[in-house]
Amino acid sequence: MGLPQHRSPVSLALVSLGLVAGGLYFILVGLGFAPPPGTQHAPGWIVMLIGVVCLLCGLLLVPQALGLADEKAQLAPDAPPWMRRAQNLAGTAVFGLFAVVGTWVALAGDDAGFTVQTSFGREAPANPTMARIAFGIGALITWAVFIALVRRCWRQPRST
Repeated sequence: MGLPQHRSPVSLALVSLGLVAGGLYFILVGLGFAPPPGTQHAPGWIVMLIGVVCLLCGLLLVPQALGLADEKAQLAPDAPPWMRRAQNLAGTAVFGLFAVVGTWVALAGDDAGFTVQTSFGREAPANPTMARIAFGIGALITWAVFIALVRRCWRQPRST
């Protein structure tokens, strides 16, 4: 493993803006106000949830870009309590939304959307059963993390 890379505030701000813009685009696609970038293999509400995930991830980078959090996204001890709660809520929401999307893919995903990359760089159909099992395992893990994060947030003191 190499040394951790320190990102400049400008690069963090650009990534944040890209994620927010991408998130807003996919929210609009999910709502039917913008065209999808290609063949859509999921219903609009799933596309919209993915947009919300991108939007939240972009917003989670803002404190680092502004110098209010360190390279590990830890807020300064003197950060306002609302900022800490918002960061915890947004991070927890990201895991919850990933769990919902993974569960949907495992249970109802479009079989035509399951593909693999071959060694020759071509896309080939994947075994839908194996894909659903893989997404199901991932969804279970993500639900477990989400539940742990909800419990952690619930146990945190409300006054701080």
